[in-house]
Amino acid sequence: MRAYSAFEQFKQLNLVPPADIMAAQRERNNVVQCGAGAIREEKTLVAMATVIGEMLTANGYESPEGWPLAELMTWIFHVYSGVAHGFGWPRLVPGTDSMPGLFVPEFYMVTCVAQIAFDVTLRRTIVAM
Repeated sequence: MRAYSAFEQFKQLNLVPPADIMAAQRERNNVVQCGAGAIREEKTLVAMATVIGEMLTANGYESPEGWPLAELMTWIFHVYSGVAHGFGWPRLVPGTDSMPGLFVPEFYMVTCVAQIAFDVTLRRTIVAM
């Protein structure tokens, strides 16, 4: 909807969506949102990290100081989003000569979390069938 709202303001490019398309998209958005505010990526990642930590604990994996997954996911999100968008600030945080952060272990963490998500999705799909 942010894209449609931006496109609607165009003055020079003939890329403004027709009014009927805008109305239909707004209606779809209202149905999907059900009156709820938008949840942003960072909040989603923190919520996901909390669930993953709870799952690990429930399966016998204990961390003496709790699971720092929310902090790690927040770090990964902001640093690599900054890199992807071409910002200079990620060079100011701890990292290697070639990249901010420690790419290999951070990429490994993302793949581990993705594997858990795939596993949960598969198990829930099989149960639902």
